[in-house]
Amino acid sequence: MTAQKKWRRALATATTGLLVASGLALAPVAANAAPGDGVVADATLSWGVKSSFRNYITSPIAKGKVTLLGATTGSGPYAWAGGTGTANLDGSGVDVAFGENDGVHFQGHAEGENYILDLAFTQPQIKVTSPTTAELYLDVDGREFVDTTTVGETYSLDDVHFAD
Repeated sequence: MTAQKKWRRALATATTGLLVASGLALAPVAANAAPGDGVVADATLSWGVKSSFRNYITSPIAKGKVTLLGATTGSGPYAWAGGTGTANLDGSGVDVAFGENDGVHFQGHAEGENYILDLAFTQPQIKVTSPTTAELYLDVDGREFVDTTTVGETYSLDDVHFAD
C-alpha cells in the first residue's frame, strides 16, 4: 500500500470517528486526490430528528405523516448515501454534500389539502472544520406558523446550520 493510500485510509477513519463522536455518522472515501486534497465519494450519513417530534407528527393529535424523499432511507435516524465532496488530507477540512432531492418531509395538522405543520429537510451537507469539529447543514422548506387553524405561507431556507 502506498503512503498516499495509507494517508487516505487514516483520514477516512479519523473523520468517521470524529463524526460518530459528534452524533453524526459519515464514512468518506478519498480517491484520486491531488497532493494536499482528497475527493470524497460514496459517503454515508446517519442523522435523526428527535423521536418526540417524529412521534408527535404521527400521533392522533397531529394526524400527520413522515415522507422519505429521494434515496433517503430509515425511520429515525435517517440514512443518506452517495455523498461527494472534498477533503484536506490532514483532516482539517471536509465538505461533503448528499442528494439535492434527498431528505425527510414532516406534515401534520391537515387543513384541506395542506398541512399547518409542514417541514422538509433536504440536501444534507457535512463540513468538518477542524480535526475535532464538524457541522451539519440542511435546506429547509416549510410553512410559517400562524395559528392552529390557518395554513401559513411557504418559505425556503438554504444551508441552515443544524448541528455541531
